[in-house]
Amino acid sequence: MAKNSNKVNVKLSNATDNEKSINSKSNHKLQHGDDQQVSGAEMGISGVSNKAQVSADIGEGYANISLDSAWNSVKNIQLSSRNAADVKIDNFVHTNINLRGDEDSNVEVTGAKRGNIYTGN
Repeated sequence: MAKNSNKVNVKLSNATDNEKSINSKSNHKLQHGDDQQVSGAEMGISGVSNKAQVSADIGEGYANISLDSAWNSVKNIQLSSRNAADVKIDNFVHTNINLRGDEDSNVEVTGAKRGNIYTGN
């Protein structure tokens, strides 16, 4: 785990603004907690089926998030932290990750078509 951890912020959406950032008008913020299961119905994101399913473990300095329903059922994920963090993201079309700080971050992204990943100051 990252030595200088802090809050990891996560948003899901189904649209991007020129593939640079996720749509800020229709998104869902994931809360901190372990073993979360979030359905499309709970997300309330335009264009996302009620049957979509995301699992998440999010805490101080870490996030492990997976789209458990079909690829493209929730298109985008955006993750940010003011400091280094350990993150694993799986099965999203577009992934934006912005981790700041001077410590090392560990980033693992699988199943993505595109994204933007920034680490460090």
